[in-house]
Amino acid sequence: MYNDNFNKNRENTNRYDNVQRQQMGPGGFPPPPPNIGPQGPGMENQPRSAPPDFIPEAPRMDRRQMGAPDEQNRTGFGVFIGPGRPGPGGNDRSREMRRCLNRFTYFWLFNGNDFWFYPTFVDRQIVQGFRWRRNRWEFDRINLNRIFFFRCF
Repeated sequence: MYNDNFNKNRENTNRYDNVQRQQMGPGGFPPPPPNIGPQGPGMENQPRSAPPDFIPEAPRMDRRQMGAPDEQNRTGFGVFIGPGRPGPGGNDRSREMRRCLNRFTYFWLFNGNDFWFYPTFVDRQIVQGFRWRRNRWEFDRINLNRIFFFRCF
């Protein structure tokens, strides 16, 4: 009996050629299905419009705002939330940030930067959402300890 290993191997090669012809994505894996956006909690809630066309007045540094986390400067357009510290029930800052979920929020960071943000997810240490940068929304994560003040509208 004659065994044709050459043609047998050639038939298997054709199967592998078909696999190699498929378009591969990064890392040699097949690309994701179409219409799949960013993954993660809160990623699907990107705002559909630009933020308000004004910049809120920066918070004044007075004793009332620098006091306990529950002392808030209430104004006509929103609430300033100042530097907070963890309380007995957990992180007060993350609890206050949850009130701003899916709302336009203005951030003042300790490093002096300030910008519009649209938070979509908050946990004990980070807030994630969309930052208004170069006239478009970009996904961003910010450590809550970097935020000096924030004000939601």
